[in-house]
Amino acid sequence: MGVLSLLISEVEAQIDNVMKQVEESVGVEDMIKQALNPIVGGAWVGQGADAFVQVINQELVKALRDLILSITGLGNLIKEALDFIKEVDEMLSNPIGLVESVFDSIF
Repeated sequence: MGVLSLLISEVEAQIDNVMKQVEESVGVEDMIKQALNPIVGGAWVGQGADAFVQVINQELVKALRDLILSITGLGNLIKEALDFIKEVDEMLSNPIGLVESVFDSIF
């Protein structure tokens, strides 16, 4: 068990939370598309219907996709931080190896 194992566990839990947000956002996007099906299918026709669908797709769905990309990027950054924490934890768990690597880098 590493020195930073509690921190590592907490960061892993937060990564899971972030990825759940991505899943929920994708679900919202799917619901929006399903809600547009009756309009696209002809329940509402004309220029107003076309304009509404266009605005939803160009504004709302695009913004949601941007949000999904941002959340995914955040998750990736947290994963990178976690990898760094794991490396530090491994070094702290093996102090002799840490001292050896310092001497190897000097000499």
